[in-house]
Amino acid sequence: MSARPNELATINRRATYALIVATMFWAGSFTWAKRGSELVNTAAGHGPNDAFGAFGLIGIRFTVAAILWVLIFPDSRSGWTRASVGRVGGCGLLMGLGLILQNVGLLHTTEAVSAFLTSLSVVWVPILVCVLARKMLHWFIWLTAVLATVGVYLLVGSLPTGFGWGELLSVACSLVFTLHILLVNHASRTDGSRKTTGGQFLVVGLMGLVAASFIDAPGLLASIQAQTSGPLLANMAPLIVISSLGAFGLANHYQPFLAPHKAVVIYLFEPVLAAAFAWAFVPNRAMTGIQIAGAGLILAANLLADLLPARFTGGDATHPTVVPAATGGTT
Repeated sequence: MSARPNELATINRRATYALIVATMFWAGSFTWAKRGSELVNTAAGHGPNDAFGAFGLIGIRFTVAAILWVLIFPDSRSGWTRASVGRVGGCGLLMGLGLILQNVGLLHTTEAVSAFLTSLSVVWVPILVCVLARKMLHWFIWLTAVLATVGVYLLVGSLPTGFGWGELLSVACSLVFTLHILLVNHASRTDGSRKTTGGQFLVVGLMGLVAASFIDAPGLLASIQAQTSGPLLANMAPLIVISSLGAFGLANHYQPFLAPHKAVVIYLFEPVLAAAFAWAFVPNRAMTGIQIAGAGLILAANLLADLLPARFTGGDATHPTVVPAATGGTT
């Protein structure tokens, strides 16, 4: 028996609130991840901007998150096959690569710039779909690309360092997350979102631990021991509980109750909230007027890309929406 209109309205309202909360949870991850990577480096005796900190943070965060995820959601442990391991493993490798690029980039740029550049994956999706389908790019798609490019120029061009390694890695991260979005859409429909999420957490965690071990195994052990108390615990705990388990748990459960384009519109506020979070809790993180204008153009490009008519991309009327990769959240 189908739900009555008032029941559907209640479900829709709850789902909307839940995704807003999930987006807020992901937004905070940029500040926590940047500070956490610096603290991991300090605990291991590395410089504050060393890539080791990003690897160690990712490894510890997602390994612990994977263990807690399978304990909270027992159904994510059953029904695995070779095919599902391959699908989810591929998703995890792309998610891990994207997060490594994002977190290493975060060490060399601000939280706001990283968040807005990472959100460009929404623009890349219709472009990649057209390329894979061997279709000419419609002028509407070119419009979104031009808006995004001008937005990036305004956002980054006013920085003292210009377009550096941090910004380059953030853009590369958005491209990897584009591929991840397309692959996760397929895996989630086949294997279920809980299994896909838990499996990805494990793969990403192992990637981080292995990479950090190759760089400095004793330093990794020292940073793991330092997680039990102090500033490291204060940063890692919200990353695991709020930005990983909380955000993904809410999105996985409530996202199917909303139309894809509505969910994407909510997720588009993640970089805005990330910038606001950093401004509120980190000194000297206010954005200039030019940067705000650039961020606005990126948001406009993302919104237009999500609203692209089906005839422009050869797909559905709305692009399939998936849980962003850390967009925290991807982060």
